[in-house]
Amino acid sequence: MRKEKVIFEGSLMDDVDEDLPSWCGLSLTDEEQDIVTDEINQIDLLMRCPSIDYYEEEGPDIPRFSDTYYKFVVYSPEEEENLKEELKEEILSVIREYDEEI
Repeated sequence: MRKEKVIFEGSLMDDVDEDLPSWCGLSLTDEEQDIVTDEINQIDLLMRCPSIDYYEEEGPDIPRFSDTYYKFVVYSPEEEENLKEELKEEILSVIREYDEEI
């Protein structure tokens, strides 16, 4: 049985508690960071990466306080390294797409 390693946790309301560009080794300018933040949330960005699995859990259904919680996992050091590369590519893709629109 493969052993899972939780890489990130978060929710739709609070996002993940990690700076994803820094985690995967990117050093973005403030402008690039703003582009990524404005164009896509971190949870959707992680969901684009095939090397990571995620679990989704609905919180209590309370008006204005309901949330969906996520746990993102990998099963090997190789998957974690692949995730870093995939995440870099996804972040750079968001920036390129933004630049092409202008």
